[in-house]
Amino acid sequence: MEENFLCALESYNSGFIGYTFVPTIDADFIPYDPEQIVSKRDFKRCSISLAVNKDEGTYFNVYIPYENMSIYSWSYVDYKTFQHAIKQIC
Repeated sequence: MEENFLCALESYNSGFIGYTFVPTIDADFIPYDPEQIVSKRDFKRCSISLAVNKDEGTYFNVYIPYENMSIYSWSYVDYKTFQHAIKQIC
């Protein structure tokens, strides 16, 4: 069951950006490779597991469209435009 759950998370795409879930090995919450953790069954059994990290939303910032910038194609963004966009989303 756990293996199927991890496989589903790895290929889950959602919303307008679609992304792959990739766990971060941090030595505390995920101490080593998740695939090995599951195969060794070296994890705490619980109903739900929650966590946050200091860069929780950083990954998604690049996907927030700004004015005429598209998330589906490369757009040239000069430094001034980049700074303005960051101020708008922060």
